[in-house]
Amino acid sequence: PAYPDFLALRDDAQTLGGLFGSKAKELLTNTTMSIKEVAYNVGYNNHDYFFTAFRHMTGQTPAEYRNATQVAKL
Repeated sequence: PAYPDFLALRDDAQTLGGLFGSKAKELLTNTTMSIKEVAYNVGYNNHDYFFTAFRHMTGQTPAEYRNATQVAKL
């Protein structure tokens, strides 16, 4: 049987929520890497899929998360 996309996304969000999520958040907050570079550095070859998984996990896009953390630093 086909693996439903929403289950794959849920599983990726759970993985991203662990080690990958912590690392992605750290890189978005503390570096000037592009979103594509962050995605690659946390193990995603497809930055669009990283974007979707990150938004599913956090409720924000990677750019929105970065902007919010930059504002919080001020």
